[in-house]
Amino acid sequence: FKIILGVTKAQFSEMMGITDWDAKLDEGTIGDFVKQSALERAHEYKVELIKAQESGIKLTNEEKKQVREDLDAQIESWGGRSEANKMLRDIYGVTLGDYEKFFMDNVITEKFRASQLENINFSDEELKKEYESKKDEYDYVSVRHILFRTMDDEGKDLPEEKVKEAENKANDVLNRIKAGEKMEDLVEEFSEDPSKIENKGVFTFSITGQLLTSNDRLVEEFPEWAFKAEVGDVDVIRTEFGYHVVKLEKRTTFEELKEQLRAYLQNMKYFTEYLQKWVEESKYKLEKNEKVYNSIKL
Repeated sequence: FKIILGVTKAQFSEMMGITDWDAKLDEGTIGDFVKQSALERAHEYKVELIKAQESGIKLTNEEKKQVREDLDAQIESWGGRSEANKMLRDIYGVTLGDYEKFFMDNVITEKFRASQLENINFSDEELKKEYESKKDEYDYVSVRHILFRTMDDEGKDLPEEKVKEAENKANDVLNRIKAGEKMEDLVEEFSEDPSKIENKGVFTFSITGQLLTSNDRLVEEFPEWAFKAEVGDVDVIRTEFGYHVVKLEKRTTFEELKEQLRAYLQNMKYFTEYLQKWVEESKYKLEKNEKVYNSIKL
């Protein structure tokens, strides 16, 4: 539970920027919600481990060797056993021995889960139907953009004449692209977005604006435009950062996403129909020691 709690806490902190665990949430605190979420996951994990044992799932000697090598490499990256033990006590409140057992057991649960997923099948027709019903939810798009800023380095709005100048520049570049000039060259020449050095002006993202390559999210104007556009369309959009000349360069297809979609649906069915059913069985009922639970702090 302590290890899963530490991982859950890190996920909430990284994804949502939460640092105040005592902040109020409904009738409790964010910390209470995180602890309850971790407890539920720990319960599921324990049930999976028991089911794996009941199914006779074991690691082969070769698998044990590989797990040991992976674990040793991780410990080495932490600075050796002494440093690893200290770090695990500081972060999770567990010993290296506790972590090693959890690590090994986790591989067993993953092997069990994989054996269950093999029995969950979806035909190509079913996948196609699911995809077509929720294309926007599954697709990623790639948009190349050229930014003309309307704010200074301190985030303050530029004077109105500078804003108008930025708009005129954006429309001028848009017309040049429509006339046949390569947008890739114009990105290098005009874009005021520093990220152009790494991405050549291209962002790949989902309908929510979530970038494919990082945890960052684009402002809403990008997905609002991109998911209504056709590949090859160019336009100018306005965001809080300025005027963007945008071009929809690519949108994923069913064939590209088919196997990813299959794996996603298999996992969803496993967790919602298999694992949840097991968790609710009386023989796997969770018995919580309130004193111990309450003594564990975030």
